[in-house]
Amino acid sequence: MAGLGFKDFQVGEVLTSSDVDGYLMQQAVMRFADSGARGTALGTAVGTAVALAEGMLSYLNDVDKVQVYDGTEWKNVGGIGQVVTESTTTATTTTSTSFQATQLSLSITPASTSNLILLLVTGTGSVANPARSYEIQLRRGATQIADMRGGITSPAGFTQTGTPHYPAAISLVDSPSTTSATTYDVRVRADSSSTSVSFPASGFTATLTAIEVLA
Repeated sequence: MAGLGFKDFQVGEVLTSSDVDGYLMQQAVMRFADSGARGTALGTAVGTAVALAEGMLSYLNDVDKVQVYDGTEWKNVGGIGQVVTESTTTATTTTSTSFQATQLSLSITPASTSNLILLLVTGTGSVANPARSYEIQLRRGATQIADMRGGITSPAGFTQTGTPHYPAAISLVDSPSTTSATTYDVRVRADSSSTSVSFPASGFTATLTAIEVLA
């Protein structure tokens, strides 16, 4: 009898064992139009006159999310939330050994303080002096959270014709612990003021992606 679908039970209707097995067992996750409708039905705090209790599951139609009440707040049940990405083909060129802003910057607003942000940076940079290298930095606001060097610092006597190109990539899981808009950006610098570096290199694309991981 399991899996009969959805049934709207009427006042005074006899509840049979087959109804419990075939309908109620399939309707164990409560469904609401939005969080406001859920709050009206269940209340917004444990101990009120309505039925809100730790461990309840609900589905919200407006955001297509299953959430669980942990005794304090409703939280999304696992999975991936929003994905924000920014790409650029515009090179940032510098001879500075201090990190300079590139065109890669984005903002993401976590749905919960417990959610994590998976950050991915990919791109290829160029170094005018083949004996030098460049470095990219990933920041959250004003805080450096990761960096990556592209290229090599070559031994004395090393020579190469043309401008070398070196790929660089960063992957990091960040825990911003906030529900406020959070800005991430990528910066670049040369390892020596004796060379010019560009990120991304001419003709290449660099990308910054932020993926919210629901806790």
